[in-house]
Amino acid sequence: MTSTQAHHHRSNRKSSHKSFKGHRGHASKNELRNRFKGKVEDEPKGSSLKRAPMKKLDRRNLAKQVQNNKREEILRNNRLFDGNKGAPKIVAVVPLCEDIDSEAVVKNLATSSGIELGEIGEGIHFVDAQRFKQKLQFIVPPRDLLSLVDVCKVADFVIFVLSATQQVDDLGDSCLRIIHSQGVSNTLSVVQNLICHESIKQRSEIKKSLLSFMQHFFPDEEKVHAIDVPQEALNVIRALCTQHPRGVNWRDARSYMLVDDVRWSEDGHLVLDGVVRGQGLNADRLVHLQGFGEYQIQKILSYADVPTAKAHNDSMDIDIGSKAMDAADILAIPSAEIDNLSEFMGENYLDVAHEDVMEAPRKVVRLDDFHFFDEEDGVVDKAKAKKELPVGTSDYQAAWILDTDSDVDVEDDGDEMATESVRDDDPETERRSNTVTETVTDQNEMFVDLSPGEEEQQLEAFRRSRKEYQDDLEFPDEVNFSSLLQARDRFRKYRGMKSFRTSPWDSEEIDLNTPEFWKRLTRLENYKATKNRMLKRASVGGIKPGTRVQVYISNGPQEAIDLYSQRRSLAIYSLLEHEHKLAVLNFVITPSVNSTETIRSKDNLVLQCGSRRWAVQPLFSQHGASGTKNNVRKFERYMHPGRTTVATIVGPLIFGNIPALLFKESPTGLQLVGTGSFMNADHSRVIVKRSIITGHPFKIHKRLVTVRFMFFNPDDVEYFKPIPLFTKYGRTGHIKESLGTHGYFKATFDSPIQQVDTIGLNLYKRLYPRVAQKYTVC
Repeated sequence: MTSTQAHHHRSNRKSSHKSFKGHRGHASKNELRNRFKGKVEDEPKGSSLKRAPMKKLDRRNLAKQVQNNKREEILRNNRLFDGNKGAPKIVAVVPLCEDIDSEAVVKNLATSSGIELGEIGEGIHFVDAQRFKQKLQFIVPPRDLLSLVDVCKVADFVIFVLSATQQVDDLGDSCLRIIHSQGVSNTLSVVQNLICHESIKQRSEIKKSLLSFMQHFFPDEEKVHAIDVPQEALNVIRALCTQHPRGVNWRDARSYMLVDDVRWSEDGHLVLDGVVRGQGLNADRLVHLQGFGEYQIQKILSYADVPTAKAHNDSMDIDIGSKAMDAADILAIPSAEIDNLSEFMGENYLDVAHEDVMEAPRKVVRLDDFHFFDEEDGVVDKAKAKKELPVGTSDYQAAWILDTDSDVDVEDDGDEMATESVRDDDPETERRSNTVTETVTDQNEMFVDLSPGEEEQQLEAFRRSRKEYQDDLEFPDEVNFSSLLQARDRFRKYRGMKSFRTSPWDSEEIDLNTPEFWKRLTRLENYKATKNRMLKRASVGGIKPGTRVQVYISNGPQEAIDLYSQRRSLAIYSLLEHEHKLAVLNFVITPSVNSTETIRSKDNLVLQCGSRRWAVQPLFSQHGASGTKNNVRKFERYMHPGRTTVATIVGPLIFGNIPALLFKESPTGLQLVGTGSFMNADHSRVIVKRSIITGHPFKIHKRLVTVRFMFFNPDDVEYFKPIPLFTKYGRTGHIKESLGTHGYFKATFDSPIQQVDTIGLNLYKRLYPRVAQKYTVC
């Protein structure tokens, strides 16, 4: 250290400066700007505003009101069956095994309540259980599928009868699944022939096994009763008389009635006797006679006498003679607002003939709602006026100078294309196909057309290697057509779409496929609001439930009397307003797990929705989110197992979330193939059929690809040029130019593709659902 350098001691004091906090009361403008970065706070919506907290007294009053409303509803439902003039409880006896004796079940139940019975058969039987002050109405249906299903719709209680010596057969299993899917009120399970087993332990094991089987369908089932034991039969009668039916939502939202007797009146009207149930019966609404269709009510009368069992109960048949049918009063007659039987909303509709919508021949395919590159469109002239064209460019060359870039939606859907007839050979086409054409491309290489025979061999070898025509699941949309057929003729009813979810598609457009009745169908702007309004109207007014009435219907069928004479049960269901008008109906359907049938779109099926059945040919489409802008759904060729689909038909309007069942007719009867529920009535839902024309990359130079086997003549290449291309590996592109005379073309993609990739082009065509027909068992 030199003397000139001064000695420096390190300071022992360390000072720390506090950071600037800014304004403690609020942030500065710069700080707010940096914090939010231009973001604007959303205004709170009305539905998201928090309600003011209720006071303790208000919460207590609200809970008391809810409790009183529930108590009044229970009392109102129970009042239907109370008293000497109360309605009898309907009990359906459903045998699940072949060796079941349903008549013996009814006799054992009646004997346990102190009533000795004689020989009984199928039909409706009346029991007055004086011990429990309750009337019961037993229905013993024939052991066929539709009869068993129909009686369970109207029943307050369903008794499933099992056997201790036989297993549940296929018919019994189908009945359980259908009854569970369509909705059922209270259920009880009983076993017959249990006394055949002497061992008490074996009896207990059988009952335990049967209970486990029934709980698979009805988890609330608590016990299986031995119907041959008097004490357990008495417990079943006690449960029937003391329990109150839960009801079925879709059934109780309407008025319905089990028919006690059927006859002709003197003035030629069909008279149906019974007790009003569910909601009030309105004479202005149409009624559906189960299995026969819809009819108008001519008038509704009442009678004072109640059906009683015959003396000594020698027969369980209802003793309703002519004296008991003496009309006391006219309860209701239709007003001027009565519903008519017309299936359409009115005669003021747009009647468009098919020749009025015939389009002139176009030079290019339709993309969304436009025909690009067509000199007959005024849009083309306007576009050409905005272009900067090189000197000497002709009008034809100017039409192709267009920069198009579209994203392609490549989701899966089912599709089936019918093979069309091959056009006649054109001599000019034959002459051009035999000519070897040389084309100089942008890459300065010469393109030489192959001979027709060699090219056809390569095409067949390529198709055999992929087996496109055999595997619908792997290639659901790809379409092959003959090389002698022009693609523009084969797909003249198709159009292209830039985006499947956002491209516009006018649901009211009239095209060549539009049926004549389409414009006359019922259209609901707000289905949910209309449904709530119709259900609310049905709950007000009408003849109150529990009233014994005689319903006169106009133009009733003679077959109804014939069916009732065969000891079959009949029921009528009141329809809501407009429920007989034709509309586009959508059902959410899931294939049945036990069905092995292959269900194809437009197959002849039987659809049951609530109380009605139709013979239908539904269109299947994908069931996805409802937030798409254009409401376009993809057509599915099959109803695939494990996949929920939407079945669309044109049928009578439906209000409410009603269970729906799909059946297929077989030599052994109806077979359940699908279950679900009614979704909505939406005429704006556009079902489109997608077809994918595929090609193979012949030569690849970076993003420029030569494609073959998609088209087979240059005219088709020019026709489909506006539609974007896609590949199986996710690349997108567009047609650039045609090569030669055999349909080869150059295409540009957003990135290089692989040689093993497949190039596709999407085409779409709208499909229209078919009208449902009435299905009758007679």
